Amino acid sequence: MSLTDAIQDVLSGNKNAYHRIVDETQDMLLTYASYRMGSLASCAEEVVQNTYIKAYNILEEFDISRDFNVWLRTLCYYQILSWKKTRQRERSRCASGMDALNEFAQEHDEDKDEHAWSESDIYSALRSCMGNLPERSQELLTRRYEENQSIEEIANALNKTKSWAATTIFRVRASIKKCIEKQNPEMKSHG
Repeated sequence: MSLTDAIQDVLSGNKNAYHRIVDETQDMLLTYASYRMGSLASCAEEVVQNTYIKAYNILEEFDISRDFNVWLRTLCYYQILSWKKTRQRERSRCASGMDALNEFAQEHDEDKDEHAWSESDIYSALRSCMGNLPERSQELLTRRYEENQSIEEIANALNKTKSWAATTIFRVRASIKKCIEKQNPEMKSHG
């Protein structure tokens, strides 16, 4: 049975046929979402799930003469934008603006009683590692986490592309994490 047949079955009222659509398109959609989300690819499954829910709810709007995969990827694209916007709003509520550190600390929070390091050790390591960063990297982190600028705002201010800004911030965060783990080796094995 083709994808078009499965779509027509769902539109005819056979809700159980929707699983055939998901089975047929899931790998493609997950790959697409992972690619579009870049450093946030670990959250792609959530976005894909939301895309399938949205697609099911508005399937009657799909023009059967069009390419369903293109339509589904378009829905996914808008789900990614929505997810990022929600995430950005949540991040802007953080008082400290240092989400990179908070995420790192949360990753290790479960095991903190088993280790000799404390949150103050992590903050101390963070300050040390940030002090060793090039000035440009420090500026990026300040703009992103202290001034809560969007990736687009940062890119525009520095005459760079959004892709460059996002990738560079991701790499700087990874560099800081590596530096902190180097200063506290027991963190690496538990993160």
